[in-house]
Amino acid sequence: MSLGEWQSFFEKSGFRVMKVLPDRWPVRWIPLRKRNPIRLLRGLIERYRIWSLPLDKSYQFIFVMKRIR
Repeated sequence: MSLGEWQSFFEKSGFRVMKVLPDRWPVRWIPLRKRNPIRLLRGLIERYRIWSLPLDKSYQFIFVMKRIR
């Protein structure tokens, strides 16, 4: 689902979205090969690509929410 769809879902379920953060775990997953300069460059480019992705174009989110009573 998109960011807006997730927010709507949570709000209809009785939560108030306090903050939304991008999930950056793939950046830590991309290996940086030290011995192969081509692979090192590819890994750095991929990390930059993921970090520069706008929140609304992302596909993984971290929601900080508060239950509405």
